[in-house]
Amino acid sequence: MVAKRLLAALIVLMLAVSSFAVDAYYGARMGMGINLSRYAGDKASDYKKSMDDADMKWSNGASFDFAPFFLLQLADPFALQTEMFFTNFGAGQVDKDGNGWRYSYRTIIVPVLAKVTLLERKLGIFAGPHFHPTAARYVDYYDNGDKKDVWKSAGQSVGLTFGADFGFNVGPGKLFFDARYLTMLGDTKSTKENDDGRPGGWEKDHKDGAYIRYAKLCFSVGYEFGGSK
Repeated sequence: MVAKRLLAALIVLMLAVSSFAVDAYYGARMGMGINLSRYAGDKASDYKKSMDDADMKWSNGASFDFAPFFLLQLADPFALQTEMFFTNFGAGQVDKDGNGWRYSYRTIIVPVLAKVTLLERKLGIFAGPHFHPTAARYVDYYDNGDKKDVWKSAGQSVGLTFGADFGFNVGPGKLFFDARYLTMLGDTKSTKENDDGRPGGWEKDHKDGAYIRYAKLCFSVGYEFGGSK
């Protein structure tokens, strides 16, 4: 509920600011993400060691990402950008006999990015919070290589985004390349499976004091339209 209210407030703010004499830009980007999820918590090292001893191999996987975006150039060189970023966080462990698990956390991320634009808007450096107003989680359990899918709801959560992009004019707009790092901080609302508010909205993990902290590195290419009103 908190994330949805923040998203609604963001939309109202963007519409209000766009009514002033500022440059507005819009477009979309797509690319791939490399998941960097890891164990965290007081007993993360103990749990990781127990999995290593059991010969359970950790696997993060990758994702296909897509994001339509909207940017307001408030002044030179400052801008405000938001997106609807479709992505997937993943993590899992499977042993040599095909026993284990894998999580697939499919979500929409809505960032609020403060952006510095340089070199006539060819270079952008940005940072800011992001929100997960909705998400779906799929848990694949493996038993001797046999896959069993289980769907579970995921809690609303918040995180941070850092990155940069570089582009050049092509046709009526700008072609650009984007690189960013995302990390999740915690839930704004716990789920039924998780009542202790741990990051990411996951159910109580395999051992008390250990949970998965989600993060990823994303690379994409996009195209931007717009300019002076």
